Amino acid sequence: MIVLLCGSHKKIHMVFPNEKLMKRDKADFENLLVLVTESESDIVDNHVGIAYKPTEKALVIVDEADYFMFENPLKIKLFL
Repeated sequence: MIVLLCGSHKKIHMVFPNEKLMKRDKADFENLLVLVTESESDIVDNHVGIAYKPTEKALVIVDEADYFMFENPLKIKLFL
């Protein structure tokens, strides 16, 4: 939320190990979105897994990062 309000990144990628955690976090933080404008909320992309390429100079936040590290350490290293 602070990153959105400060405007320090043009894109934020939130990464989750599964759909259930992604939906839970989106619901938990839904009320905080009143603090940002519609264009700022478009800055955040949610992803299940790391099978995508983040945009350059984006902030990537990995929820449950240990899941990815234990599942496939080389894959997460290459992703990061």
